[in-house]
Amino acid sequence: PLVPNPKCKEGPGCGEWKAPLIDNPDYKGKWNPPMIENPDYKGVWKPRRIPNPGYFEEANPVATIKPIGAVAIEILANEKGIHFDSIMIGNNIEEADEYAK
Repeated sequence: PLVPNPKCKEGPGCGEWKAPLIDNPDYKGKWNPPMIENPDYKGVWKPRRIPNPGYFEEANPVATIKPIGAVAIEILANEKGIHFDSIMIGNNIEEADEYAK
């Protein structure tokens, strides 16, 4: 709480304090580290792409799924207040999209 001071009405020295600003003739602006040339620079790093003989892409992955006999959901909750609802299991993508809306 602010306590009223009767002497503040008479003279200076009361109110919000602001640091005095002193000009610095050597100030050249915000400092940034100098960029030096690197003759070995080859551009932004990217991981090497190596062939993977076991890779394949399934054109229609839903067509090869076997019938589902059971579903298990494992939940590891390290925090309170985690809730799950609206879990849908189906075989029609249009119905799932409609259900998600």
